[in-house]
Amino acid sequence: MTIRDNLWRRFVGGKGVNDARDLPFEFFANMSASEIGRWYATAPPELLTMHTYGAVYRRLTDLAFFAHGLTDAERESANKLRVALKRDIVAFLEPNPSGLEAFHAAADHQESGIPYIGVGSLNWLIEEHGIPAEQICDFVMRPGHGPLLTNYLHTVGTEAFFRVRSHLIRELVRQRRDNEFPNLVFHVSALLHCQDQGAICLFTSKERMALLAARDDYESARLIFVHLGLLPPGGSFERDQIT
Repeated sequence: MTIRDNLWRRFVGGKGVNDARDLPFEFFANMSASEIGRWYATAPPELLTMHTYGAVYRRLTDLAFFAHGLTDAERESANKLRVALKRDIVAFLEPNPSGLEAFHAAADHQESGIPYIGVGSLNWLIEEHGIPAEQICDFVMRPGHGPLLTNYLHTVGTEAFFRVRSHLIRELVRQRRDNEFPNLVFHVSALLHCQDQGAICLFTSKERMALLAARDDYESARLIFVHLGLLPPGGSFERDQIT
């Protein structure tokens, strides 16, 4: 069970549906925003329980920020309903401070995932476009994806990142190949001087400092690529070419 599931269950005060009037999340799981809007507009008041409010809000948030295969208009519609419903929920829970706190905790946690797995994130784009596993390094290192890379690597995790870091750096260099800097060390140094977001994400602050100073201390900068297995231990400026 995910943290999000636990928080929503804390909000409704139990492990499942509390009474016969409650509708579970699964009831709304396949509804579109327009279907939810029609249901909500005509639902008997006795069905609008805390549990049902939470289930509807959770589905609308999914539609607005996480679901695949929707148009921008459909997402906008879901978000408008979500905002309106949030006002209703807050008003409904105003006499119940603990319930209101639990709702905000569950909603905030779900919404905090938007930059990492929501619409427009690299994780979302990979799934939306059906990128196969063997093409993910190529996809995430595209120049236009640089601003998204930090959040993607956060979801990958430190251990997994360092396992594939040399592959990502190789892809960074391949996709930003520049004949002006055929030397690998100076090429990456130039990317960092240009504030390339992909390059910034792939190196530690200590490594970035060494690479930025490559013209003054070439060997220290070169050693980074030796440790990554991208250059041989014994080499020279002339032989440290991009391959």
